[in-house]
Amino acid sequence: MGKRRRVVLVQKKMKHIFSIAALLSCILSALLSFSQVPTLFNYQGIARAADGTPLANQQLSLKFAILPTADALLPEYEETQKVPTNAFGLYSVQSEMEHPQRCVL
Repeated sequence: MGKRRRVVLVQKKMKHIFSIAALLSCILSALLSFSQVPTLFNYQGIARAADGTPLANQQLSLKFAILPTADALLPEYEETQKVPTNAFGLYSVQSEMEHPQRCVL
């Protein structure tokens, strides 16, 4: 077998290996790109009275609503949660989009 023929065979093998690696890379990236939509969103705030003092160590009832337009009367999504505040009036909520009280999508 001539030296030139061996070089051509090695080049063909390398092209074949590169093609397989590129195909596997594409398949792997396609599989990893599938994602899920999160069902929770975090919200945090400080509750204050009308005079600006924090509402410390109290139980609050918070209502979340998503309106389709600024002048809409009926929300597309609505949820109410009871949350406690800490000594600074801080509260943290995880809103669950899976179990709303009212949801029209």
